[in-house]
Amino acid sequence: STPKSNSVLALALVISLSFNAFLILQKYQITISIDEKQLIPTPTTKDKFGSSLKIHGYSAELNVSIDSQERGVSSTQLLAIKDPQQIASNETSNYHIVFIGDSILRYSYLEWLDTIQFSRSPKNYSPNTLINEKLSSSWHEYFINTTTHFKGNMFCDCRRSEEFDLNVEVENRYYQTDNLWATYIQLPGDNMAHGRFSPEECSLAKVSIADGPDKDTSGYTWGYMGEDSDKLISEYVSQFSRKPSAIVMNAGMWPNEGIASNLGNIFKAAKDVLGSEGKMIWRATSKRKHDLVASTSPADDAAKDWSYRLPYLTYHAFPKLEISPSEYFDDNHFGNSRIYREWNADLMQSLGTSLEARKRSHRVFIIVGAVRTLHQTEESILENMIFPICPPPDCVSHLVLHLSYADNRPSTENHDGESISADGDKRRDFFENASWAEGYLSVHRLDGYEIGSQGEQSAMDVMEKEEPEEVAKRMKIFRISDPRRYSMWFARAWAWRHVLNLHDLFDFDFFTFGRPDLLWLIPVPTLEFFKDFSEDESTVWMHDAYFSFAPDTFAFIQNFEAANKYFSLPLLVQKGGACIGGPNFDRNLTISRLKIANIVTDDDDWCSNESEGWSEHTLLRKMKKVSLTDRYFPAAAALVREPANPLCEPLRPYYTVDWIKHNRNNIAHFACLAADKVISLGKSNEEVLETRPFILRGKEFAKSSTCLTLSSANYTLHEAPCKNVPVPQEQLFVSVSASQSSKSLLYGYSENQAVVLKDD
Repeated sequence: STPKSNSVLALALVISLSFNAFLILQKYQITISIDEKQLIPTPTTKDKFGSSLKIHGYSAELNVSIDSQERGVSSTQLLAIKDPQQIASNETSNYHIVFIGDSILRYSYLEWLDTIQFSRSPKNYSPNTLINEKLSSSWHEYFINTTTHFKGNMFCDCRRSEEFDLNVEVENRYYQTDNLWATYIQLPGDNMAHGRFSPEECSLAKVSIADGPDKDTSGYTWGYMGEDSDKLISEYVSQFSRKPSAIVMNAGMWPNEGIASNLGNIFKAAKDVLGSEGKMIWRATSKRKHDLVASTSPADDAAKDWSYRLPYLTYHAFPKLEISPSEYFDDNHFGNSRIYREWNADLMQSLGTSLEARKRSHRVFIIVGAVRTLHQTEESILENMIFPICPPPDCVSHLVLHLSYADNRPSTENHDGESISADGDKRRDFFENASWAEGYLSVHRLDGYEIGSQGEQSAMDVMEKEEPEEVAKRMKIFRISDPRRYSMWFARAWAWRHVLNLHDLFDFDFFTFGRPDLLWLIPVPTLEFFKDFSEDESTVWMHDAYFSFAPDTFAFIQNFEAANKYFSLPLLVQKGGACIGGPNFDRNLTISRLKIANIVTDDDDWCSNESEGWSEHTLLRKMKKVSLTDRYFPAAAALVREPANPLCEPLRPYYTVDWIKHNRNNIAHFACLAADKVISLGKSNEEVLETRPFILRGKEFAKSSTCLTLSSANYTLHEAPCKNVPVPQEQLFVSVSASQSSKSLLYGYSENQAVVLKDD
């Protein structure tokens, strides 16, 4: 590590071992420190094997030599300098945290600031005078003491009478140092937030007397009701000279139905002000003195629901803390700063202001298959599949690509499918120029093979040699009897071998699989959804095209052990998993091939009927056998096919993807979205709908006359003509269904409120 220095240093590490050097850094837990700031290396998206490193804003090269006998690092060389433009987003000098909420949030704000300014150790708690106004002789004294406590760094636009009058009260605090700004705006639920100073004048803010002959009677220069918090953010918060990097908000125990009904607009306004890397944090209501557990408010419930749709929104439930009644100074407020310290732990972590280094999550996204229409789906995979699950700066996405330019598609006339040779005109490095925060997307390109090539056969030989003889025999049976679908399953298992190596380095906490030709029309639910609604850690989430078996088009998995079972080829080919047979199956040809290979099968190796051999049935049997839990949710996604006049196949042909349930009627919605997003042939959506109905899994539907659209003004759903229907910017709906045949509940938004959309 370099010596501490006030000069601007550039970090340049010379890499001799390309991507291997990066793996070595991780495997042997080598860390790099600059001015005592620990850096975690991540491979860049621009280089095939990450031969230069992007370390969260630092460009880096490292020269590492390896002693092969000791399997350790024998020497490293660190040269060069830190670029101030590259690291600007990582320095605390850019931090401006805005708190908007009630008195409970005020106490959290003060304790949080005190811990940071005075670098308090874990057991060195803030003075209780900060978080209990009853320890001061008056509100005026409390405001003076809690402002001067911060050694001139805080200005307080504060005035409060002892008789408590919302028309008189005002409390807005402005903490400003070179390294950190933190603003608190008091908003008592649906009541008014107001103040006497603009953001430009906040350094003039002062504590005023509210009682007696010398009381201050000056009026307010700005004010917003709670339900108009979107305007508070867009018109007031946006005017600070230092852009907010996070907004922390609560509604507390005050009435807050107005806030709840307008949260869509409030969060949208926050996102517009925060920008691409900012975050919104919602803090749920704390526990009252005589309650056994904390109760949520209408605004809390709505915020939780929005957290399933908005990747930049974090919902903080009140934690389970040991709190005795004696630690309250009234029915609602804690009198012991220890409680706020423990409560603020998640706030410290989310804001990156903890005394310990902030840990970033690593999540993996596996894309396997023939390239097909990836040039059309690439952007949607990034924006609508990866980003909601792993948004920067708290998460690093690892995109594992195992792609083939050759293809093998189903054929009703050929047992082995229809082989399509590699198209040289389409060859390019997909995701090479992905628009992503620097250092937060790592693209791992496998040295793959073309489907149906000798390279594929050689890879299959390698995997069979790694398995016990009995398992290898089972793999050989399906390799010979069903080469097209075995190729598909094998490719996914081959990609998983690479993920296993990466997992040792990064300890992934979420796993996603998807096909390259899958177009994601609107964002998938956020990680919070999968955490809250998974039955257990072995849950695998799939699309609900079917409830009687498991679609193999995509999967969301939150546990390594479950993902390892899901991708395992040996577990798939075991008895009780795959069977010989299926659609377009030539039994005589298969028997002949197995005989030539001198492979003997048992009667129970064969499917009893055609449907038993479907991939979806095979996957479900495997999952049940290895105790994986199947759950389903509707994804607004389509399999996109060439040629130029594409066939768009919704993943749910007769359920809620192409027919979203509305509280009044069913609305043909999917076709409009597909027309708007997929078809870019120089024709308008209206022309496409007039000239060609969409083919949905072999069924032709008449052109739609009505669609469902999202109002960007108030985040409500409206019926609309199918002409120029925009793709919604946020997830409109999620469903929660038990395994297989149990009834599904579909959640959506109607007239500004989250509702359960009936299934009848």
